[in-house]
Amino acid sequence: MMICNHNWVKYFYLTLFCFLFFVGYAQKKNLISTGNVTFSKRQEPNETPYQAKRKAVELAKIQAFKDVFGTAMGQNNASYTQNTQNGNDVKTNQSFTSLTDSYVNGEWIKDKDGFPKIEKVFQNNETWYKVTVNGWIRKIVGNKYDFESYSLNCYESLQCQTKEFKNDESLYQFFKSSINGYLAIYLEDPNLEETFMLFPYSKSELTTFNVKADSSYLLFYNPKSNSFNLKTPILNTIDQLELSLDDNRMVENYLVHVLFSSKEFRKPIVDNKTEELKEEVELKQGYTLPRSSKSSDFTKWLQRMRVSDENIQLLSYGISLTK
Repeated sequence: MMICNHNWVKYFYLTLFCFLFFVGYAQKKNLISTGNVTFSKRQEPNETPYQAKRKAVELAKIQAFKDVFGTAMGQNNASYTQNTQNGNDVKTNQSFTSLTDSYVNGEWIKDKDGFPKIEKVFQNNETWYKVTVNGWIRKIVGNKYDFESYSLNCYESLQCQTKEFKNDESLYQFFKSSINGYLAIYLEDPNLEETFMLFPYSKSELTTFNVKADSSYLLFYNPKSNSFNLKTPILNTIDQLELSLDDNRMVENYLVHVLFSSKEFRKPIVDNKTEELKEEVELKQGYTLPRSSKSSDFTKWLQRMRVSDENIQLLSYGISLTK
């Protein structure tokens, strides 16, 4: 009797192992390897090196989607047209806009280790960036987003929606979902190479915030004078955000990452680095920074999460800050 039970236990664990292995394998089967895809882009006069490199990476990823799925266009405010002479995608507007990792018919889930590779090339007195991407993508079935979210520079009206901020302006965030779920928002600063956890707020112990379907939320806003019908999650203390340029800089670019899922998800390791990243005079004035992690660590965490959990939806877009 004991031997029979022992064998049954071994059989049970073997079956469980095989089942879990199959589930993991089935999830990873949805990921498609792009192989190496190379794209070259010129740095335009109105672009910083960072902007040019990011756009070159974006265009290389769009090319990878076209190679795999036949056609794909970036899901952002920038428009792209087909250059019939050389077959390359050409950006038609001049503003710094979103650099998502989401496309019309698929999502860029994870970079292969060591990618993207970026080479700076000088040609005919022009600066070009030659980018090679390699990673795993996933085809989107059904609606890409169950939510809408965007940034604002005032709280009086949703007409304040913008991606272009002036120095010392406040940042607010609108969010609305068609289903119940969990929300987190991060801000990536390429200059500091840090990614800040903006929401849930810094005084909260939550890793995500539970939002209700069809409810409109206005974040980073003190609700004392709410003039229109929006929810303002208080949690413990509301973090009110002010975007400020360093004295020696005329422009800054950031990436906003909005993460939403029907299931609760964990956060990356974040720390309060205010004393490390802020000048003494700013500390005396009471300025603080949200908790953050190194952007490289955040990217690794985000890619691991998206590989393992298809419920996580990601909306990423750029915002600019000028004098």
